[in-house]
Amino acid sequence: MKKAVSFVIIIMVMSALLVPAAYTMEEEESPVRVFVNLKELLLEVPPRVIDEQLIVPARPFLEALGAGINWDAENKTVTVTREGSMAVLQLNENYVEVDGEKREIEAPATITGGVTMVPMSFLSRFMGLDVHWDSSEKVIEVISSDFVPFVKLTGEENAELAPPMQQWVERLRGEPGMRSRMDGGFLYILATYGPKPTGGYEVEIISISRREGAFRVEVEYRQPGLEHSVLQVFSRPYDLVRVDLSGEEKPAYIAYHTSGLEEEIVPFIGTIE
Repeated sequence: MKKAVSFVIIIMVMSALLVPAAYTMEEEESPVRVFVNLKELLLEVPPRVIDEQLIVPARPFLEALGAGINWDAENKTVTVTREGSMAVLQLNENYVEVDGEKREIEAPATITGGVTMVPMSFLSRFMGLDVHWDSSEKVIEVISSDFVPFVKLTGEENAELAPPMQQWVERLRGEPGMRSRMDGGFLYILATYGPKPTGGYEVEIISISRREGAFRVEVEYRQPGLEHSVLQVFSRPYDLVRVDLSGEEKPAYIAYHTSGLEEEIVPFIGTIE
């Protein structure tokens, strides 16, 4: 199994819930597909509608949205944390405590198939989500208010970049790290692994989201495990994405820091190139 090392980049620079009222338990013969910020979630326990309220498995949704979740079996409570705010749901009770303030909710948290389920209406308000239901296709689409779309640039698309941008990418591919550069109205983010003696090394920019006036960019670095066969070939893995900032203020500076690393990486703070 490949080992994964995660980085977080911060760049200084956020709903309406459509409850599928016509959807009933009988319709669950066809699986419901769920997309969070354009990526499909694979769920062991599918969403369901009870009394016209959409109920979803808490952990996969919250983790996909970058929130924390904790289950207290003794007190039968679910605690959700996000950006300094905390919500506590009591199992089978129609209320939630948000930052110590008690509020009513449309449906209680429950346990189904050993999985904690919570009402999407609550998640929509607490997390700032747009939720859309396509009853004909049985697809739920969830977009968070802090989601930042980006375009991943393949090798073929790199060839269409302006020569200065191509030179920037090629010059930095041999230096491990994360960098950004503005070109026109676009922000380019480059993650590099540096020179590697074999194949099997990978780097991928996973997601970009807004956090209190900042961009939070997750980058995953993967290396081959001992059980993998690799080619003895020199490589310089990298990933490049583009964010359209047309009409938006350019970030003032960029800060890199590490998270959950198995090796020591020196944090770097600098201006956008």
